[in-house]
Amino acid sequence: MKDDKISFSLKLQDATVEVERLGELFLINRQQMIDTDRLRNSTREALTALRKQHSEPKAWLQTSSISFRRCSTQDAISSLEAEALRLESVMTGLRAEQKRLVGLLGDKGATPDTLQDGMLRAMLQLKG
Repeated sequence: MKDDKISFSLKLQDATVEVERLGELFLINRQQMIDTDRLRNSTREALTALRKQHSEPKAWLQTSSISFRRCSTQDAISSLEAEALRLESVMTGLRAEQKRLVGLLGDKGATPDTLQDGMLRAMLQLKG
């Protein structure tokens, strides 16, 4: 009888740890989706602005977080279009991963729809 309780307790603990791990991955992936969407929107806004200012022969393009380069407007547009395609591809991958995680959480009986954000965060903080 005591072994059954210990076995059940260990199974419950393992299941809880797995749900916590999946929930953590879900939250991380969701934040990556938010960050990628912000970049995608910024890129779209920059493309719109450059297309409206097509009369300007040169444009400044940010190549990293601290460096800029001056290039032709057409090169800047091409570069931003390539970046927009890359970000769309990243977003597609993140959506697929989110869908997979929701399915795994659903199999465990803990879908993000049934667990509110605060409850999921509280579960993640119960480690120990």
